[in-house]
Amino acid sequence: MEKCIVCLKDDHPTTLIKLRQKGCLGIIKASQERGDCLSALEGNFVHQLCRKTYTNPNDIKKYKKEKLVLREIHTNTPKLRSKSHFDFKHHCLFCGNEATDSKKKDKNVFQACSVNFRTCKNTPVFRSPISPDAKPENKRGRPALQEDGFYKTVDFLKHHDDEQISISDLVEKMDEMCDGNAYSQMYLKKRLKQHFGDEIIITDIPGRKSVVTLRETVTCILQDYYQRPSNLNPDDEKSFIKAAAKLIKSDIRSVDTTNLGFCSSYYEVQKFESSAAAVQGVDLPGDISNSFVQFVADNVDHNTRTIDGLNTFHGMGIIAGITPGTKRTQPIPRIAFSTDEIKALAKIEIKYYKPQSDRMAELSYAELKNLNTLDKTFRLDLLSVIIWPLKYPIPMWSGFMQMVQTGDYPGKSSVSFLPMIDLNASDMTCIYSTLNFVANQAKRYDITAILTFDQPLYWKALSIVENENPGSTLKSMVLRLGPFHTEMSFLGSIGNLMSNTGLKEMLELIYAPNAVTHILSGKAVARAFRGHMLVDTALYCLLIADIFNIDVSKLLEEPNSTLETTEMKEIDELYSQLSSESCHFRCGESDVLKNLEATVHRKQEILKQSRTAKLWLQYSEMVQVLRQFIKAERTGNWPLHLQSIQEMLPFWQHIK
Repeated sequence: MEKCIVCLKDDHPTTLIKLRQKGCLGIIKASQERGDCLSALEGNFVHQLCRKTYTNPNDIKKYKKEKLVLREIHTNTPKLRSKSHFDFKHHCLFCGNEATDSKKKDKNVFQACSVNFRTCKNTPVFRSPISPDAKPENKRGRPALQEDGFYKTVDFLKHHDDEQISISDLVEKMDEMCDGNAYSQMYLKKRLKQHFGDEIIITDIPGRKSVVTLRETVTCILQDYYQRPSNLNPDDEKSFIKAAAKLIKSDIRSVDTTNLGFCSSYYEVQKFESSAAAVQGVDLPGDISNSFVQFVADNVDHNTRTIDGLNTFHGMGIIAGITPGTKRTQPIPRIAFSTDEIKALAKIEIKYYKPQSDRMAELSYAELKNLNTLDKTFRLDLLSVIIWPLKYPIPMWSGFMQMVQTGDYPGKSSVSFLPMIDLNASDMTCIYSTLNFVANQAKRYDITAILTFDQPLYWKALSIVENENPGSTLKSMVLRLGPFHTEMSFLGSIGNLMSNTGLKEMLELIYAPNAVTHILSGKAVARAFRGHMLVDTALYCLLIADIFNIDVSKLLEEPNSTLETTEMKEIDELYSQLSSESCHFRCGESDVLKNLEATVHRKQEILKQSRTAKLWLQYSEMVQVLRQFIKAERTGNWPLHLQSIQEMLPFWQHIK
């Protein structure tokens, strides 16, 4: 028989466990936590259940707690007051300790003891050695501090019974009284109803704050309202109401509602849009007597993809570009217009088109006159591509032209939206109605009718104008192919002519292969323009290097190296003079540039004997036409625009 070292009972060895070093250490550690003197050695026996219970942390805590309670019972045995000194003026009535820190000096009790006595919680131990200021143990239920804050909140509500206070305000007040341990709004409602019963009224309207007031206050309000003077004139009552409304309205206006997130309702926005559309109608805003007006028409789509395929809109949209821009100075009146009224005010007359003849089939192309428009900066274009390897890095052609161009800026343009036509934009009747509307608008404002289309609509509009009678108002209309579409078509011509020449491979050094495909087709206009400028500049670098025996690679590696030829030094000095705005055109007419132009022209004529060189020189010529066209559009030079179009015509036949 062996004995268990925990329960000290004898038992058969088969029911016991023999301890080893690890088991001994566990029992010794548990013994130290329990505070007893149990020792364990290797070879001792113990029941498995006894060992498990003895070393269980929860059982250890329970044992220590019971031990502490027994100690308190032993040390805190109540004593008779006759055996201790007790003074009613200085000792607490509940715990008997000296009440020197009482919050209310007129009551000789601890605040915590008083609350515990009234709530039947934390019953104080007589002459407890624990200080009343010590932090209490965390127990279930609401702490006594909240109860005290609740009663203070009740007192506050009683003393302010002439006011209507919301539950949220009471929660904030209670939060101040109990240091952030206030009740929630729902629980505070419940406690107030339990405390006051039927003597309190709490409103409970969804979406609004719950207001609290006592029944006595409600009674006084009703009594005062009933006993109000009955001899008041109804007009006086209305005047009082109007005066109060004005005061409230002024207070609302004084508040910055934008910071509060307020905005106009969707109904007001729709009313403003309808009012603006009805007031404007087909009028152009402001005074356009000193402005250039150009009308633009193109197809417009709205809700092109709907689930059921209905309520889609595909029509003709018209705008007017005014330079310099004008704007409406009169305010938009707030008037309710119906849809029918807006349709009547802003309406384009639909005229059915029935061609009388097909003169486009008999159209003959006459020989164009050579315009020879004077471009004072055309030699500066040559300077911009020649100076690049000498002054690297410098701006490209666009930046160079911006640096040398001078003149008055007409001002920012404005765009005025005109009514739409609910017809297919490619329909001849729709185009014919658009032409007549623009012609009437031009006649109304005494301006030249200028209308811009994209390429498909331009050709149909041109056929309509050509088939009109000689006395028609459409004959005096200026039809324009949009500059963007013109440039895009010309870029496509360049890409088609230069296919399989190595241009694609050169551009792929700068752009991705897929982007180069769109560049050569003319779709990526901005990238195409920059790419062609770079290639043309590289060609001129090789040409100048061949003429003057310049090592371009050396110049790129050493930009500050000296130039050996006299011509290049003069060109370098000429470029430096361009910093002065007064000599731009004088620099363009300088003898240095004239001699350089003649030298380059002679070299080009020699190189044209080679078919490959002739192809690339033609490419440079096309890029120069492109530069000239963009310059004409940006500067508003109409003769230069016509000359650029004339020079583009031979290349357009190569469009795919």
